[in-house]
Amino acid sequence: MQYGMTPFLMWNILAPDLRAELERRYGKEDAARVMKAAYPHFRQIVAGIEDPQQGRRYFWSLLRAGMLAAIYLATKILDDDIAPSPAECAALFADVVRRNGACQRLARRMRDDFTPMGQRRIQRDALMTQMRTKDYGWNYVYSTGPAPGTYMVTYRRCGILRLYKELGVPELMGAACRFPDVWCELEGVELGRTMCLAEGDPCCDFQLRIIPDEKEEKKAPEGQKEPEGTEGETAS
Repeated sequence: MQYGMTPFLMWNILAPDLRAELERRYGKEDAARVMKAAYPHFRQIVAGIEDPQQGRRYFWSLLRAGMLAAIYLATKILDDDIAPSPAECAALFADVVRRNGACQRLARRMRDDFTPMGQRRIQRDALMTQMRTKDYGWNYVYSTGPAPGTYMVTYRRCGILRLYKELGVPELMGAACRFPDVWCELEGVELGRTMCLAEGDPCCDFQLRIIPDEKEEKKAPEGQKEPEGTEGETAS
């Protein structure tokens, strides 16, 4: 895939907070070295993948995973005694997402997934993955939850898992699996799961429940148009 506007924006939106977290952990000099080494890695990773064409959310998930891999590979230039483990690298990236203003705003919009319109969209998109899935795409099944404000998504294929196997960094997969938890934390959603593809299970079984927001509990005026959400659901 060509290094176009979306990967460029992804890097530039997250880079300032990423640099700040690296400086907090390793100091300015080493942070600058890692950022300088990571950018070529990111461009190379982007060049080797394609848009799964499953909505912006899955494309962005793939790009964030590529950025995490770029940072992880770049930290290899640090001394062995301070180079982060996959888990430490994931914790660093999770802190970046938590502090980033754009990520916070996007996460709040994801609550629209729980509206009737959002649920219909997720069901439709899930059916589409059963008919065709590109190389770096996700294959998943949607089902309604046991109570209002809940739903379930069962992933049987993960684009990030394929990407990390091809990059030769499968040890990062467990780290990337923390991303849904971070997004749900920002989103105000409770996420439960008992299985994980990265651990050799047949699927990732996401069970999602929206945490009531006091502002949202107030009834909307009668006849108010239902807000439109973003595509898909919480991707890995």
